[in-house]
Amino acid sequence: MQSFPVTTQCYANRLAVLQVLLLETLAHRQDPECTSELADCFDHEARRLQASIWAMHAEVEQS
Repeated sequence: MQSFPVTTQCYANRLAVLQVLLLETLAHRQDPECTSELADCFDHEARRLQASIWAMHAEVEQS
């Protein structure tokens, strides 16, 4: 199996997608109809996305 080359543009695109997902998650969290159970789910998802973003930044710094 052939792997795709990882470029700065590739990282930028992946970071942009993660940031959009994080912003959407945070927007859902702010919805007045958001229950506490959903808020907990959104918080967990936001933490996961933030961790992914920081991991991507760390990979870029090592490159």
